[in-house]
Amino acid sequence: MAERVQKRYLDAYRVAATRLFMGNVMKAVGIALGILGLLATISFANEGRGTDESVLVFGFILSVLAFLIFFVLGVMINAGAQLLQATLDQAVYASPFLDDDQRLAAMGIRRPKPATQ
Repeated sequence: MAERVQKRYLDAYRVAATRLFMGNVMKAVGIALGILGLLATISFANEGRGTDESVLVFGFILSVLAFLIFFVLGVMINAGAQLLQATLDQAVYASPFLDDDQRLAAMGIRRPKPATQ
């Protein structure tokens, strides 16, 4: 019985880790889109085709919006994943089906080595 419970927790922790990864990817995409948008706007202005300030302002605003949307979405995904991890930690800690070593293994924590003096 304990092995099935431990496997269930391990799978749930994998889901949380995947969500954390997806949130980090979203934040990275936001940063990349923001930088690429700013570089494209600056390049467009340096070629002399976009000397009108409204074009530069529009490019800047569009870049900032792309950054904010993806970055905030990534932060929200990460927050949900961290809440899932905290809930799992509580469930594993309180599980009557697992002993301490199985709890540590389910949480992905190694037992600390005793200090030698």
